[in-house]
Amino acid sequence: MPAHGEGLDASLENFRSYHNSKALVKKLEALKKDCAVPLTTEWVQDKQGGGELFVARLGRQDAEKKVLVSANEHAREMMTGEVALRFVELACKNAGPSSSSLLQEQSQKLFDSTDGLQYVIAPIVNMKGRELVETNTAPCQRMTVDSEGGVDLNRNMDVDWGKGDKVPWGKKPFSQYQSRILKDLAQENKPVVFVDLHTGTKSLMTSWGYKHFVTSDYKDQEKMLNVIKKEHCPDCPIGPNSEIVGYENPGEVLDHMYAQEGIKYSTLWEIFGSKEGGHNDCIPQFNPKDDEYEEQVGNWARSLLTLGNYVHANVDKDEKVHPDLVKWDSKGWQYGDSSSLLQLSGDQDMLQPVDMLTTS
Repeated sequence: MPAHGEGLDASLENFRSYHNSKALVKKLEALKKDCAVPLTTEWVQDKQGGGELFVARLGRQDAEKKVLVSANEHAREMMTGEVALRFVELACKNAGPSSSSLLQEQSQKLFDSTDGLQYVIAPIVNMKGRELVETNTAPCQRMTVDSEGGVDLNRNMDVDWGKGDKVPWGKKPFSQYQSRILKDLAQENKPVVFVDLHTGTKSLMTSWGYKHFVTSDYKDQEKMLNVIKKEHCPDCPIGPNSEIVGYENPGEVLDHMYAQEGIKYSTLWEIFGSKEGGHNDCIPQFNPKDDEYEEQVGNWARSLLTLGNYVHANVDKDEKVHPDLVKWDSKGWQYGDSSSLLQLSGDQDMLQPVDMLTTS
């Protein structure tokens, strides 16, 4: 459990295992001293001067493959930030002197070799929003705080932005500094995998968020997610975001990373959901209580290690999106030879009809 004064507000008596934002950042910074594999941290500045995000980089800078992880875009989903912290703790410890020789070998292979991986992790994207949840000021806070526009950070990117029923998606794509920094992190690091961590239900998803069809790379994406499902979430459905969650998500981070940054293995993981809580007390709905914390947080932290092992063995450093990728630009949806687009036999709900592909 966090040390006294480093957890959530005293009124949140069933969530003593959680760290407040400052404590979580402090713990990640402190891990650099004794981490058995390369670990750096920094506050990444928005190039337009809007703000900054805390980012941890686990693994060698010259690693040939990068994995970008985003957590806590939605303020009330505190578990996702805890998973990011626990993952770094596991990686730092597994290569240490107290670990088995097998764990040491695996961690060194993943995080301390040039043919290994570097994880670029934004553990708390919506920090000011999360602080309202931590203090029990606004336990159902989802958006950024009012002074930052009250925007849903998972609706503030460019692909299909502003479509469908109006939601707090911001004045324009990338109006928020958090969204701009995530975009910059992808462009600078060129990751082969993107993982967007969320809570509210349990599922493993791919694009698209607004259109009702799968990507051209769905078979390979599904193969990777099936490894996570088998080891960590047997009851998690796999599929495109719009189909799995049952509502449309225009402008989400997932779709930008796939369509615009060319990250073939762009995914969104929903890692916890409960029927507890309500309109005025969302915390137990989106976060496991203390009696489940270790099991849930530990499982999903290990899932990121499982992902690393899969990527190391099965994903080529030069893998990009399918050459006939459906792409979004200012003119609408653009696509290549429609005859080559993936058709899933036996699953008519996930086909890629041309009339949908060409809708602007």
